[in-house]
Amino acid sequence: MENVDVMLEKYKDQIVVVDTKKDYLEIIEEIVDVKEFNINFINEIHLNLLQSNLENSVYYDGSPIKIHFYKVEQNKRSSKYYSDITQDTMYKAYFQKPTVYFIYDETIGILESNSNLLINDSKMLRGVTQKDIDSSSFYLMDYLSIFYAKEA
Repeated sequence: MENVDVMLEKYKDQIVVVDTKKDYLEIIEEIVDVKEFNINFINEIHLNLLQSNLENSVYYDGSPIKIHFYKVEQNKRSSKYYSDITQDTMYKAYFQKPTVYFIYDETIGILESNSNLLINDSKMLRGVTQKDIDSSSFYLMDYLSIFYAKEA
């Protein structure tokens, strides 16, 4: 991957700079219809792995972990995300038919989904702050990597 300054210059017309980043859930609810399921719907092994990953994150501050599980309703608004999972079989752990879902942690904002397109669109719409840019934050690197991957 290229140098951060080179990437910032290269993608400057596409980068969304915001004063404050919105919550991922708020963004996703703006682009698709969702239905929340009880957290117990998540396989116990998967849930334990998520909790362990959160607790070991550099962003974790010891706050209670708040994980949520959502299904994206299949309709016109979500059609491109359902098209994105045509080769996916991960949904079978939770649903009978192909279903876009995501797991979201409100504690530090980790988002996991079987649709990479949903994750990337959410990140793109969320944008970056000037502070992210000035500090070359991990979030900025992740954000810029989406542009970079689109070119590959």
